[in-house]
Amino acid sequence: MSNITIGDIIKNPALAQKRGALDGLSPYDWCLILKHQPRLAGMCRAWGSFLKWQWFELLYAQPQFADRCGNYGGWLEFDPCDWRDLLAKHPQFADNCPDRIYDQLSHADWEILEAADPVFTDKHILSSLRKI
Repeated sequence: MSNITIGDIIKNPALAQKRGALDGLSPYDWCLILKHQPRLAGMCRAWGSFLKWQWFELLYAQPQFADRCGNYGGWLEFDPCDWRDLLAKHPQFADNCPDRIYDQLSHADWEILEAADPVFTDKHILSSLRKI
């Protein structure tokens, strides 16, 4: 990378166009950049290298990256706690959550989700029926 910092790119995304500005960026660097400057997504070459926590942080801040998360297997990495927190903030991801995760949620988890969005009442009922 040139002497342009991640902070510089976050503050002024036009700097990403400078030659060498994005060379050698790690998935961690890209996660930081995309959380603040999602319009630079087309320049990112780290999608397939994001770790679970990076996908979580990115989706929590920028839910428009849901398709990319699915394309690179990010959804499969989340555990029940990740899903609870993500779904409470972004109920639109309800259909991305696997049934096996719903079946592992606690009563307290379901209370949080049902308070966030009524769609989770049906998901809770279906999960309860699978356990019978």
